Amino acid sequence: ILASVGDRDEAAEGQRVFEQLLSAEEHPVLLHMYARCLAVGPHAALRDPSKAERLVRRAIELAPGDVDMANTLGVALGARGAWAESIEQLEAAAKARGGGNGVDWIYLALAHANLGQTDEAKAYRAKAEPWIDEHEPKGQELKRVRAAVAALLD
Repeated sequence: ILASVGDRDEAAEGQRVFEQLLSAEEHPVLLHMYARCLAVGPHAALRDPSKAERLVRRAIELAPGDVDMANTLGVALGARGAWAESIEQLEAAAKARGGGNGVDWIYLALAHANLGQTDEAKAYRAKAEPWIDEHEPKGQELKRVRAAVAALLD
């Protein structure tokens, strides 16, 4: 919901409402969705990677084994600059997913690129891009990540 709101003030109000819902009762899916928005949402001023990490860790406690939540934890770790931890978590998520998908791989490319590991970053980007083109060609989050990877590698 927050990711689809174009106006930053409307998104901030939506964020406040969402936090009220979360405080009433813990729902792992809502925690996960909100954590993703806080980690990599479209409005940089509303991002809070540390809070995203806390929320997604709680979601994982409530719903252990959810691969998408494991990916979001890796994304949140990267968003706060913990690139080595991000790689570890994203690799675990990819393994649990049976080898991974484009979302896992593009974030692995970003993490490796931020650590200066260009060969690994390029290999993950090469795997990610065809998957993204086929499965999520219009996804705004993945477009932003692809651009960040390109800025570091090209």
